[in-house]
Amino acid sequence: MAHDESAMWEAGETLKVIEGFVPQAALGDGTDRPTQAKLTDYLTRLTGQVLPLPSSPLPLFLHLHVQVPRDANLLHGFSLESFLTPLFGVRWINGSRFSLVIGTKGVETPSRLTIGLASSPSGGARMPAGAPVRPRAAPGSPPWVEELRRTLARAGSVPLPEGPIQLRIHLRLPASRNWVALWRPAVDALGPILGYDHTRDPYHPRDDRLTRLEFHRQADDRIGNRAEVEYVWTPLPREPA
Repeated sequence: MAHDESAMWEAGETLKVIEGFVPQAALGDGTDRPTQAKLTDYLTRLTGQVLPLPSSPLPLFLHLHVQVPRDANLLHGFSLESFLTPLFGVRWINGSRFSLVIGTKGVETPSRLTIGLASSPSGGARMPAGAPVRPRAAPGSPPWVEELRRTLARAGSVPLPEGPIQLRIHLRLPASRNWVALWRPAVDALGPILGYDHTRDPYHPRDDRLTRLEFHRQADDRIGNRAEVEYVWTPLPREPA
C-alpha cells in the first residue's frame, strides 16, 4: 500500500527553545516514590517554561533532544518514548495540540526542547513506503499490539541489522482520542523490526536502538473507534566513537 502523505508533518516555524536541563525518563511502573518525585519535579520545572501554549489552534510540533553521556552506550538504554510520553498529560502539556512529536538522542548536541508550528511537507517531498496496519482490536489493548506485531513480522527482511535506526510512527485515529496513550503500545509491537531484549518477551523490543523517533498524528473521525498505524524505518550510520 502506498504511504499516506496526508499523515506526514514537518517541523515548521520555531516558537520556543528551552536548554540547560537534564531530561528525565519514566522508569519502571511508577511506584518508586523517590524516582517519581524526581520526575515530577523535572516536569514541573520544564513545563513551567513551556506553558502556556500558543492560543492559535494551528497544529504544533515538539522536538526533545536527549544528550547521552559520552561514557554511555547510545544504543543501550535511553529509550526515547520513555522521555517523550511523560511530557504530556492533564498536569503537563496538552498532547491534542500537537501533530508531530520528535525524540532524538546523541552524545554531541546538548539536550534541548523545541516547540513550534507543524506544517505539511514541502512540495515534492516523498517518503518511502511503510508498513501499514489496520487493527480491528481496541486501540492500545494487548490484542491491538499483537496485531501490529504480527503484521511487522511479515514486513520483509527483519529484524534489522545491528545499529541505530530512525523510525516514524503515523497514527490515524479520531480527533477525540488521546494519541499519546498509544505511543507505548505502538512501540511495544516493534520486536520483529528491532529485535527483543534479554527477557525475550515479545512485547519488550530493543527500542533503545532508536536514535530518532517521530510520532505523526492524523485526526480522522471517519475511522470510528479504531486506530491505524503505519511504520516507516531507516537504518542510520553509527555516530563516530
